[in-house]
Amino acid sequence: MERHVIYGPPGTGKSTEIIRRVKEYVNSDHFKPEEIGLCSYTKAAATVLKERCNIDSKWVGTLHSLAFKLSKCIYSQTINHRKLKEFSKLSGIAFTGANPDEAEQELSNGDYYLALYGFHHASLGKEYMNTYDCSDRPGCRDEFKFFVDAYTAWKKSTGFIDFNDMLIKALHSDNPPIEVLFIDEAQDLSPLQWALVNRWSQTIPIIHIAGDDDQAIYQWAGADPKGMLYFEKKHDAKRTILNQSFRIPVEIHKKASDVISNVSERVDKEYKPKEAKGNIEYYSGIECIVDLEPDEDVLILYRNHSLREDVEDFLISKGYPYITDNGKPGLCQGWYWKLLTLFNRIKKVGVDNYGLTSEENKILVQGLHEHLIKKLGTSKAKDIFECPWQEVLNIPADKRLYFEQIECNHTDFNIKPTIHLSTIHGSKGREADRIILMNGLGSLSAQKFYSGDTDGEARVFYVAVTRAKKRLDIVQADNSIGWL
Repeated sequence: MERHVIYGPPGTGKSTEIIRRVKEYVNSDHFKPEEIGLCSYTKAAATVLKERCNIDSKWVGTLHSLAFKLSKCIYSQTINHRKLKEFSKLSGIAFTGANPDEAEQELSNGDYYLALYGFHHASLGKEYMNTYDCSDRPGCRDEFKFFVDAYTAWKKSTGFIDFNDMLIKALHSDNPPIEVLFIDEAQDLSPLQWALVNRWSQTIPIIHIAGDDDQAIYQWAGADPKGMLYFEKKHDAKRTILNQSFRIPVEIHKKASDVISNVSERVDKEYKPKEAKGNIEYYSGIECIVDLEPDEDVLILYRNHSLREDVEDFLISKGYPYITDNGKPGLCQGWYWKLLTLFNRIKKVGVDNYGLTSEENKILVQGLHEHLIKKLGTSKAKDIFECPWQEVLNIPADKRLYFEQIECNHTDFNIKPTIHLSTIHGSKGREADRIILMNGLGSLSAQKFYSGDTDGEARVFYVAVTRAKKRLDIVQADNSIGWL
């Protein structure tokens, strides 16, 4: 049996190394493509790796997708948002479907209960109420017990299964018939997922595990930061540390090292920054930033969605176009923005030359003042586009003011926003020339942090800091962390 563990700190080319190794097997005469498996934490990441490796194998996807195939489940069994809404009506417990580690104030008790239930399964726990008692205790204990009983009974009566059920079924199914297995983002695997990997290790001759325990930030879903080290020791795996970052400049690398040093137990893996010095700036508030430039590659990060409001208020007040990568869409992603950009394009080329699709025509009809709609499709339609958009489009006053500022700053709406907003969790795998990091915690995150549970937050903010390619701006926010 051949076992490898690859530690890839931020920007060290972990994906490139995986692709290089996969291609060695793909191009070898000893292995067929269908004998090679490739797993990543998300479906999107697995798809990208599959395309870059040019591998044609049905054993490429997430661990859950492989477990789904092995356990011979069917899609109609799997619990999705629609089925969860049905359960919500039956149980009287509301769900929003948001991530408990990001959204705090936007969540219902049901979201926390479901996360705790999943965490319990993923962690191979034995007693649900002990899981609740060791948590931040959302809602109330009796309601959580009611949820567990109701959810378990509902799944049993309907035959529905969730993600962890798939893994449990796979543990009692045949192992995948492959010779080589690659698992990326292994730091995000839960104990239940590691149990499946260890079972597969009984029959798969060659396994490569890749990840970085310092970037294990999905502990709410059961991620085990120590899983890679345990696997390495259990299977006497060959360790490889990718020690050269091609992303992180010197000064930002120093800050990242300071942040991650707050983790009590981790695999020591010194790695080098790139030669560029980089730059770090500190601000007492988001409103103190005055040098955002058009076309600048900017990613603004916050720990929880509760910190997003101040960021958006600032950007809107300055007329900066932005988009959000997760959570509620920003104003430059919504229906009114579509209406404005459509109007702007038609104004430039003329309604006769544009050729509206049925969808575009629908947007115009819904967005025009009522008395102008009858002009569409007639010779008078061009009159609409000779007027300023403020006179013909039915846009609320607060949004109109923001759009007017964008138009003043950029001449028109033919722009592609380069400022992105994201939670830190949502930014994993991303990078940007300039990172603006809100140094603050939501209320529940702060409670855990100040009670002594600091390892998790050190990993989260380490991920945030290491997204920066050139410049890092650290902005003080509510419940700021001293070591940032």
